[in-house]
Amino acid sequence: MNMTNLNNVGNSAVQITVKMGLLILLFLFLLIPVSFINSLGEEREERAKRAAREVIDGVGGEFEMIGPVLVIPYKATKEESFLSEEDGWKLKKSETSGEFYSLPESVEIEGRVEAEERQRGIYSTPIYRAAITVKGRFIIPDNSIFPEGTQMQLNRSRLIADIPDVRGIRELSELQWGESRHPFTPDSSASTAGSGIAAGRLGLGVPGQSLSFSWNMVIDGGGSIAITPLGRDATLTLSGDWPSPSFKGARLPDERQWDDTGFNARWRIPEVSRAIQPYGKIENLLAAVFNLEGEEEMKRPRYASWDYSGLSVHALAVELLDTVNTYTKFERSLKYSFLFLVVPFIILFLIEVLGGQRVHLVQYLLVGTVDLVFYLLLLSLSEHLGFDYAYLLAAMSAGVLLSFYILSSTGARLAVPVIPLVIGAVYFWLWVTLRSKDYALLIGSIGLFFILAIVMILTRKVDYWRYASQFKTVENDESDP
Repeated sequence: MNMTNLNNVGNSAVQITVKMGLLILLFLFLLIPVSFINSLGEEREERAKRAAREVIDGVGGEFEMIGPVLVIPYKATKEESFLSEEDGWKLKKSETSGEFYSLPESVEIEGRVEAEERQRGIYSTPIYRAAITVKGRFIIPDNSIFPEGTQMQLNRSRLIADIPDVRGIRELSELQWGESRHPFTPDSSASTAGSGIAAGRLGLGVPGQSLSFSWNMVIDGGGSIAITPLGRDATLTLSGDWPSPSFKGARLPDERQWDDTGFNARWRIPEVSRAIQPYGKIENLLAAVFNLEGEEEMKRPRYASWDYSGLSVHALAVELLDTVNTYTKFERSLKYSFLFLVVPFIILFLIEVLGGQRVHLVQYLLVGTVDLVFYLLLLSLSEHLGFDYAYLLAAMSAGVLLSFYILSSTGARLAVPVIPLVIGAVYFWLWVTLRSKDYALLIGSIGLFFILAIVMILTRKVDYWRYASQFKTVENDESDP
C-alpha cells in the first residue's frame, strides 16, 4: 500500500470517527428534551393530585377516627406549707382540675366501604361512603387508680372519639351505654385535640362493673380511611368493593385478601403491642397517640394532612389507589427513553454499514424526534384513554412513521420486512416490561442483552477500515462531474 492509499484510509477513518462522535453528541442532545418531557409529566401529575385533593376535601376529606375513650373530670386539692414572717408556718391550699381517661377493656370496630370514582375535569379520584360500627365494653374504674386527694366528678364523665375532620359524618346514632342511650355532640375540647364527638353525663355505675357500649355512623370521604382503635384488646375490620387497596399505617393487617371484587382486612391489637397506658391523665394519652413531646408540640394545630403522617402514629389505614395509575407508568416508561433513541440509530447505522447507504445527521435527528413525540402522545392520550390504549395508539403511530421514513429515505428494500418487525418488537417489549412490576429490571436487562447481541452478530464480519475507505470512495464518486 503506497503513501497515498494510507493517507486516504487515514482520512476516511478520521471522517467515520468524526461521524460517530457527532452521532453520540446528537444522542446526548436528544436526551435534553426527554428531561423536559419528564418535567411535563410531573407537572401533569401534580395537577391531577390537586384535582384529587379538591374532590376529597369536597366530600369530607380523608377520614380518621381515634378512640373510643372514657373521660372523667376531676378536681384535686393540694396543700403546701410556707413560712410567714408574721405568723410563722402556714398551710396554703390550691385547687387544680383536669381529666382522667380510661380505655375500653375491649373494642371492636367494623367498617364497610362503598367506593366510586368522581370526575373533576379529565381527572378522576376514588371517594367512598363507609358504614362504621363501634362496640365494646368498659370496666368502671375504682378509686385506686386515681391519686389521693382527687375528687372524681363521675356525673360529668363522657365517652369521646377524636375525629380530626368531622365534615364527613353523614349519620350518627346515639350511644348505647348499658341500658341507656345518650346523644353525641360535637366536642372541640383538648380531650379530642380540638375536634371530635362526645356523649356526656354517663352513668358509670358500680366500680368494677362491666358496661357495654355501641354506636353506628355513616361517613363520606376519599383517598383513605384511617382508624386508631383504643382499647386493651382492640380489633378492626375493614372491607370494601375497591379492587386496588393499599394497607398502611402502624402495622399491616393480620388477615387480608383482595381481588377484582373488593378487599377485606382484619387487625387485632393486643395491649402489650403499643405503649399506651390503660388509664391516666388525658394529656398523657394525647402525647402517646400523637407522639408529642413538650407543651409547645401539644399546642400545635391539627389538620387533615394528605398522607395522615402528622396524625396518630398508631393509625391503621386503607388507601384507595387509583386503578389507572397513568403517571407512574409514564414515569417508568421514560426510564427506557434512551432505548427508543438507540434502536432507530442502530437501524440506520446498520443500513450504512451493511447496506452501503449513506445517512445524513439530519435523518438521525428526525428519527430521534419521532421517539420524543411518541412520549408526548403517550402522556396526552393516557389522560383521556387510559395508559394501555394510549400506549397502543402512540406506539402504532410512531412505529408506522419510523418504518415509513427509514425505508423510503434510505431505499433499503431488503430491510422492508425487518424494520417494522424490529420497531414493533421494541415497543411490545417495553409494554411487557411496564406491566411486570416485579420483573421489570430482569426483562429490561435481558432485552438490552439481546439487542446488543444482535448488533454484534450482524456486524461481526464488518471491516470498519474497509467501510471507511468505501465511505470515502462513495463521497468522491458523488463529487465527480
